[in-house]
Amino acid sequence: MWKFVIGSVSTTAFLATLCTIYYSVSMLDELDSFRGRIRGELEDWKEVSDDTWQRLNDMTSRSAPKKTNILKEFPGTIATVGLAGRSGPQGPLGEAGSQGEPGVDGKDGAVGEPGRKGENGRPGKRGKDGVAGVPGTRGKLGEDAGYCTCPPRTA
Repeated sequence: MWKFVIGSVSTTAFLATLCTIYYSVSMLDELDSFRGRIRGELEDWKEVSDDTWQRLNDMTSRSAPKKTNILKEFPGTIATVGLAGRSGPQGPLGEAGSQGEPGVDGKDGAVGEPGRKGENGRPGKRGKDGVAGVPGTRGKLGEDAGYCTCPPRTA
């Protein structure tokens, strides 16, 4: 009785462990896929945001008068330094750096679905004749045809 109970509990625990491992791996795969989609969408959003910021800067810089130092118009005033403004748009790309070390190979992908069945090939060439077999044994004597009266045979 105890052997059956212990065997059943062990089997159930083993199956539960296998299920947990399987679902953990598929959940990690799903999270990695989700992370990739989010990263792509954020890169798209950043590109639109940077382009909009650049256009706003271009529009305001054309309409504003070009004054190098506004304090020259008001001599004798004391100016206080204000808060730092927003950082400007990203500058042009620099020269490419040197080639880095190769990275670690990625994990193998999941096993794919089986492919479709291929077409049958052409018929092959006729094979060589086999080796001759051993001679057979002597056959049984046949019956007389009955058209003559012959003496009986002796084997």
